[in-house]
Amino acid sequence: MMKYQIIYNPEVKSDIDSALHWYNKQQPGLGKRFLSHLKNHLRLLENSPESYSVRYDNIRCLPIKKFPFIIHYQIDEPNKLVKVEAVFHTSRDPGKWNKRIK
Repeated sequence: MMKYQIIYNPEVKSDIDSALHWYNKQQPGLGKRFLSHLKNHLRLLENSPESYSVRYDNIRCLPIKKFPFIIHYQIDEPNKLVKVEAVFHTSRDPGKWNKRIK
């Protein structure tokens, strides 16, 4: 089975940086734990992105265990790409980032 390449919407870096900043303010090392969980979940997408359900339009969602965040992504099957559109806190309105998707 061929792995998928993960590409990121440029705004995802800001999503992750904000979460890391917030978690590090709460407790030293918590941001590092969040990042570790995020990376583990992204590895899941490299191998089987179709395992997670389409929630709306063409967007699939992968909840990050132990943290209230969801990875929002699309699959480009012919090119074996996963495009991560957002890493959003579950309490945020997904409509706020819909403009990211072209």
